[in-house]
Amino acid sequence: MADTNDRLWREFEDLGEETVRKQLAEHIYSEGRERHARQWLEYRDSLESSASRRQTLAIAREANDFARSANDAAVEANAIARNAADSASVSAAAARTNNIIATLALIAAVIAIALSIIGFFLSH
Repeated sequence: MADTNDRLWREFEDLGEETVRKQLAEHIYSEGRERHARQWLEYRDSLESSASRRQTLAIAREANDFARSANDAAVEANAIARNAADSASVSAAAARTNNIIATLALIAAVIAIALSIIGFFLSH
């Protein structure tokens, strides 16, 4: 019996799936041979389904890896942006301090000029 199954399945393999389906549709097989042909086709379908599931899982794993890498890059980009913002904040604070110093120096210069002018007029 096993030899008959093996022989039939090899025959179906040689014919190919399309031909076996066509011959089933034409009802040229005996009842037993038709049952074997349908089992063989179901087996082929299960192989294709398994391969498709494996491929889908591989693609899903690849997508997960890509998403993980993109997330890592986003975390790194956020850290860089945070550091840049901190640096800009420190620079802005330094600029404010420098502006205050420059304003005070300008006020002191105006006072010095005013005193010089007053001293000039008082000495003449």
